[in-house]
Amino acid sequence: MVNVMNIDIIKHVIFLGILLSLSSCIGTRSSQRLMSSPFAPTSVELQTSLNDYILVTNKEISIEYVSYLGVFRNIRKVNDSVFIPYKNKGVEINHANWKGIKSIFRFALTDLVEEYPDIDVFIPTYLKTESQDMFFGKLKKQTLKLKCYKYAH
Repeated sequence: MVNVMNIDIIKHVIFLGILLSLSSCIGTRSSQRLMSSPFAPTSVELQTSLNDYILVTNKEISIEYVSYLGVFRNIRKVNDSVFIPYKNKGVEINHANWKGIKSIFRFALTDLVEEYPDIDVFIPTYLKTESQDMFFGKLKKQTLKLKCYKYAH
């Protein structure tokens, strides 16, 4: 009787072993790599000169803000008028010349874009910063002078 039970257990173990080995082959994954190259050019070069642009205006925009602990910033005035966060919209700035210039100037550009809607290119010429030290913060006023151009064609 003992031998019959051992044989049954061995049969079950062998059956489970075969079942597990076959089921492990079901989950194989195959992958295929396709190499492709882009049909579109990877870079585009636009050659222009200053003759292709018309100077619309020279303008100064300013931002006055308080920075606390060098991290938190509270804008007080935009272009010498009181800043109201829920009323002021911002202009998105995507240009190489704007590297290093704070993104808070997007609020000051709103007035300029509304006044001159046909401007295509903003070129910053200088940035002036006035700073007053306060307890746990600084009061800063930054003035940015811009040359504004539109395309001649």
